[in-house]
Amino acid sequence: MIRCVRRSIKMNKKQKKILIVGAGINQLPIIQIAKGLGYYVIVVSVQGAYPGFEVADEFAYIDVSDVEAIIKYAKQKGVDGVLSDQSDMIAPVVAQVAEALSLPTWGYQNALDFTDKARMRELYKRLGLPVPLSAATTTLQEAIDAANAIHYPVVIKPADAFASRGVFVIYDEKELRELYTNSQNCSRSKIVIVEQFVSGPQYFCQGFVENGELTLYAFSDRYYFNIPHLAIPYTNAFPAKISKSLQDRMSDMFSKVVNQAHIPFGHVWAEWIYNEETDTLYIVETAIRGAGAYVTSHLLPAAYGVDSQPYLVKAAMGDSKGIFKEQHFDNKAAAFYCFLLPEGEVERVDGMDKVANIPGVVQTNLKPICVGDKIPPVKDKSSRFGPIIIKGDTRDDLDKIWQTLKDTIQIKVLTKNGLRGPIWD
Repeated sequence: MIRCVRRSIKMNKKQKKILIVGAGINQLPIIQIAKGLGYYVIVVSVQGAYPGFEVADEFAYIDVSDVEAIIKYAKQKGVDGVLSDQSDMIAPVVAQVAEALSLPTWGYQNALDFTDKARMRELYKRLGLPVPLSAATTTLQEAIDAANAIHYPVVIKPADAFASRGVFVIYDEKELRELYTNSQNCSRSKIVIVEQFVSGPQYFCQGFVENGELTLYAFSDRYYFNIPHLAIPYTNAFPAKISKSLQDRMSDMFSKVVNQAHIPFGHVWAEWIYNEETDTLYIVETAIRGAGAYVTSHLLPAAYGVDSQPYLVKAAMGDSKGIFKEQHFDNKAAAFYCFLLPEGEVERVDGMDKVANIPGVVQTNLKPICVGDKIPPVKDKSSRFGPIIIKGDTRDDLDKIWQTLKDTIQIKVLTKNGLRGPIWD
């Protein structure tokens, strides 16, 4: 039975209703934006202490994977639009619900192409875009054969997981045998991609599609922790320190993807690797949602002076005026930074209470760390502390703030190799 809760708020009969799928922290910004625009916000999610429930005008406890139940509820409520953001898992659900109700949507097939890594790669290949060699596998033997054909090192990743879960850099067959099951267990479809390892600087870009037209305006450097076998980013720093010509190549390639998919609206982003030796720009991953770690909601407005979230909400409600591309984009700087702690027991914690007062720090997002805490082994993005959001006028400003963060946060963990501090890069 669905439990529906309506707050003591009198709804204006002229108000349009928007259904937000998901009540977690990643959906909170879009819920707040929708309310700020004057829409009546209804949220559905499994029961729990999720912040979206506190903000919504009305909510119901429905599992976000139960598409039929959400469709039935949305019809009953007579909603005018359906939306989510920052969630790969929910993007196809939202598209299915919107299509069932004939509401604006980025499309179910597009949602699959932009959330399933195997389908992504097939789309890139059809467009003739440079992509790392890869193979979709469902057994260890298939993975071994693929790795031998591609040549080590390779990267293995679940086709449909998120937060870097189950993503490993593999250097030989022994490691593949040890880690393949781990990767496969993170996949809902049990498909594991075996992919060529490409060395070189990595980049991120995000844009917004409105009325079928892509405006790609945000480019960042993407840096990863130096942790064996794992691919966990510690920052996206805007703007990227790259040439205009490389940005133009990204824009051209990404526009082909968006045009091929006929995406009517939505946040879209892509990750890239640039092999400087061969001058090859590889497209690695794309998404049809806002980026997490507060990139879409905080970093892009801080760096470029434009918030795309209201345009997303209006597009989902059929109220788009097609003016996003006409906005003036600033040229400032913003980044998130995270750190890791080594496995062991925390012996000292200093400076955490000072972080929020550092000039340039916008938001801290630091979970409590106490003396005596047991720190487990690093496994994926969920092992990170942060993100700490910072902004400045230039990338040099960000580097100075980052150094201040490292000087301020003094944590010592007793490991099997003695006392160790935070891992920042």
